[in-house]
Amino acid sequence: MRLHHLLLVIPFALVSQLSIASNDMDITDVTCTVSHINEVAQKEGLEKAQALAQSCIAAGYDDVEKQVKEAGNTLMDHYEAAKSYIGEKTDEYSEKAENIKKELMR
Repeated sequence: MRLHHLLLVIPFALVSQLSIASNDMDITDVTCTVSHINEVAQKEGLEKAQALAQSCIAAGYDDVEKQVKEAGNTLMDHYEAAKSYIGEKTDEYSEKAENIKKELMR
């Protein structure tokens, strides 16, 4: 019986979340800015602003762009370090190979 009630409540909750986020409060990187949420609070009230903020957080717009850029920068740093290391080792082994070749040619 509880499962039946839960199955009835979940779609209602999803629809209510969608209706909160609809109209001019679509969840985007623009509508999830602090300035836009503040504007909604001033024009439409704190309840709508709070609903928008909760929807934005639920949608993952809370510092996601910053985190993605940081992850990309870290990845590029690791790539450059690996590329440099491989280049150094290639030069080192090439030099060792040349030295061995010279020793064998004597």
